[in-house]
Amino acid sequence: MDVWHRAKDALPGTLAHDDFNNRNVGFRPGVVVLDWELAECNTAHRDLVEMLTFVVPYAATRADIDWLVERHRTRLAEMGVTAGLDRETWVEAFRCELKIEAINRIGMQCIFEAAFPLAYFERINANIERLLDLYG
Repeated sequence: MDVWHRAKDALPGTLAHDDFNNRNVGFRPGVVVLDWELAECNTAHRDLVEMLTFVVPYAATRADIDWLVERHRTRLAEMGVTAGLDRETWVEAFRCELKIEAINRIGMQCIFEAAFPLAYFERINANIERLLDLYG
């Protein structure tokens, strides 16, 4: 873990929602984000990976996902973020966060699923496996 976590450790921390998925995000005239009790200091990758795990379509290609990851990075730069945005480190940190998602978040969802059925469980489990296959 310490080998693949280094890229993420080198990045600056920011406010991360830590449950940023389609169940907690809505669109009105602007974006509305609900359910902040899991918020933490983390990297910008935390919420990106969570959202992708929940919403990436099965038909999405590696190029499609690469575009989303790159768009996230460039949008942060457009908003004035200057630290931690070099492409190589950014992608390595994304790959690290995918592994963390599989261990922490999907693991937690497995426990919940054992207690009561989750309508989204099969989708997020398949998505994280696919993302790990593409980027692992």
